[in-house]
Amino acid sequence: MKKIGLLLGLTSIGLVGTISCSKDDNKQVEQPVKNLTIDKSEVGLLVGISEIVSITDGNGGYSVKSSDESKVTASVKANQVTIEAKAEGQATVTITDSKEKSVVIKVNVWKSIALDNKSIAIKIGETRDINILSGEGPFSAVSKDKAIAEATIKDKIIIITGVAVGITQVEVTDTKTNKIETIGVSVAASGLVVSSETLVITEKGTKTINIISGSGSYEVTSSMPEIVSISLASNTITVQGLKKGEANITLKDTQSNQTKVITVKVVEKLDIGRKNLTVTQGEEETTQIYSGEPTIFTSHDPTIVTARAAKDGYGDYYIYVRGLKAGSTTIEVSDGDTSYTLNVIVEKAPDLAFVGSSATRNFLVGTYPSAVSITGSGDFTFSSSDKSVAIVELDSFSFEKKYFLNINAKKAGTANVTITDKLSGQSIVLTINVE
Repeated sequence: MKKIGLLLGLTSIGLVGTISCSKDDNKQVEQPVKNLTIDKSEVGLLVGISEIVSITDGNGGYSVKSSDESKVTASVKANQVTIEAKAEGQATVTITDSKEKSVVIKVNVWKSIALDNKSIAIKIGETRDINILSGEGPFSAVSKDKAIAEATIKDKIIIITGVAVGITQVEVTDTKTNKIETIGVSVAASGLVVSSETLVITEKGTKTINIISGSGSYEVTSSMPEIVSISLASNTITVQGLKKGEANITLKDTQSNQTKVITVKVVEKLDIGRKNLTVTQGEEETTQIYSGEPTIFTSHDPTIVTARAAKDGYGDYYIYVRGLKAGSTTIEVSDGDTSYTLNVIVEKAPDLAFVGSSATRNFLVGTYPSAVSITGSGDFTFSSSDKSVAIVELDSFSFEKKYFLNINAKKAGTANVTITDKLSGQSIVLTINVE
């Protein structure tokens, strides 16, 4: 019995020892906590673009959180964090691991550069503005071929100027985001336009014609070099009259092949008759043109007098001066080379009145030429109270400042005709009784 008890005791001690050794063997060694690190702590993105940030070290079990999901969203898979830009602005993305270690990524979101036009067609010398609608800036604009189009930038406006015929591109760069937009530019020749397509010039006289628009590259020729000589400097054609006659000047735009024909008439030097004129208000007075062709009439007071040049029925050339209101003024008459001054006195027209007849006249039905005479300026209007009874017209004949009226009596009745002098504003009434 004693032996059996001893064996049981030893066995119990052995078991206890065995169990104690197993607990020591299963005890795990605690790992040190790592710092959470990433490959970049700040990113810049355009709206709609995403970027991946890699976790280079950490304790696993990662989660991410955006400070403003309206601007930036974030997700994590394994050791990679995907950041997506939603709207312009700033936000942060915080990465946290299983050991509560965290790092913060600063995120800047920019709008992509956008233009209100990406293709334009302009003419040489023409400018066009392109607006930058969005982007961070500052911006730059560079033409790929400055010989065709030039580009400058002011604030958020790109100014493109056509230089020569051709096609090129302008690159607009957002220097903060390095985003580039391209504008296609097509440059055509401007329409060929000159200041005048007809020219009257005197012998030995000189005049100029300005080229208002075109490519800037021109050739000019004269059909009659013995009548007119020409020279071209920049955008100005200088024409000199050599002898009386007519010639055509042909201007050619060598880039667009457009042409413009200018008709030139060379005349004798301007010479006129009387320089001092007196004219009655509403009438015309003349002075003869002996030679040359006046083309410029400058009245120092156009409310008093006007002037024009015309040939009479015999082919003689005159300056016609018309008086508008009483007063005095001067008129400069010129052909561009030679000038004369006309001194003009305008006398007041007689008052509007009937001459030798009463304001009431009786007629049978019929037409009566020059039936009534009046005084006045000669510029009248007539208004009948009943045009079915009678109307009045001004006869083309006048004599010693008297004007004659034609009466058309249409049917029995009475019509009152109001006669108004347009220059003086005076009015009188002619009563016509038709039997």
